[in-house]
Amino acid sequence: MKPKGFFLLCLLLSFSLSASAISPPEPWPNQFNGTLSVNGEAPINRAVEVFVGGDQKESFTADGTYEVTVTGDENESVQFFIENKTGGLTPSTSSSEIGEFGAKKTLDLMFNLEEPDPLIAESKVVNVGTSYAVIQVSVNYIDEDAELMVEFADDFEVSETVSEEGSFEFNLTGLNPDTEYTFRPFLDYDVDTVNGSKEDFDTLEMPGMEVEGVSYGEGGYILAEIDDAQIENRSISEGEEFKIDVPYQPEYEGEDVVVKLKDSRKFVEFESGSLKRVSFNLTSQDSRTSETDQDVENSENESSQSNEDVESSGSRTDTDTGNSSPGREQTTNTTESESTGVESQSASENESIQETGQTPTGNFFQQTVTGTTPILVLVSTGLLVYILKIA
Repeated sequence: MKPKGFFLLCLLLSFSLSASAISPPEPWPNQFNGTLSVNGEAPINRAVEVFVGGDQKESFTADGTYEVTVTGDENESVQFFIENKTGGLTPSTSSSEIGEFGAKKTLDLMFNLEEPDPLIAESKVVNVGTSYAVIQVSVNYIDEDAELMVEFADDFEVSETVSEEGSFEFNLTGLNPDTEYTFRPFLDYDVDTVNGSKEDFDTLEMPGMEVEGVSYGEGGYILAEIDDAQIENRSISEGEEFKIDVPYQPEYEGEDVVVKLKDSRKFVEFESGSLKRVSFNLTSQDSRTSETDQDVENSENESSQSNEDVESSGSRTDTDTGNSSPGREQTTNTTESESTGVESQSASENESIQETGQTPTGNFFQQTVTGTTPILVLVSTGLLVYILKIA
């Protein structure tokens, strides 16, 4: 190699090494600093995101001032963003770019955030029963007092005053079992009203009652009734287990389920959602009776007692008057003997009546008869019967 060519090669290598020492490889760091304001006011611990060349590179939190180092290729754009209330990003009114290596730049960041209108974000049923439901309503962008309400069943509503965003629960009560309802939330603030969406829900069915038991004896037919409604009627075998489902009806409250098997019956008071057991022994009868059965039984007893009194009274009357066939002869004999003893007294009374011409008082009855044929006349005083023989 010629000396001249060798000299040129060494010079070229030396220049390349010098250039590398002067200009470091990219990306180059740049330092940014300045003031930070949101809607003209200094924020407190506000999160800021830094995008370089359209990609998020750095993030930091700041109050009224900030300082951050950002790296990127020379001339790449640098933008600053903060999150707004709707969950999006709002850019600063000012932006910059990556300058020379190690550059320091002052950039004041100003953000203008528009306050969104209050919003009913969500409404849903979080709990439901047979007569109630719990509704949860979520609202956003509330920074002053507003009236949040839930309308249901056409003309009923519950309400609450809220002053900040969040989720709020409302209890809807007085509902009917197994019924579909529609509800809708509303939010009143200033002079405006925000309407939520309509939602439907169904209340739960009111549980009935189960009656379990075992049949003992000869089996037969099992019958169950409540409030004149038949809920079970089928054949059953000896020793067979049974289960009777009694559906819920409002009128069943406080009533008895009457379970009959052969000559036995059991009374079980209806209780919603309960499980009750009964057992049968066909040789014994449940001593408990319902009020209706007791009234019938009392009526029958009173009727029986009244019949006995009538029969007893009739028997005494027949005996006294001699109309009872079995004892007629004996009664007649007794009466004749008694009449003998009182005949003289009656005769004297008759003579007195004939002399004075007066009619007897009280219960005496007199009949004047002409002729010679003897006639028997009954004269009654109280319970004693006299047979008078008048010639």
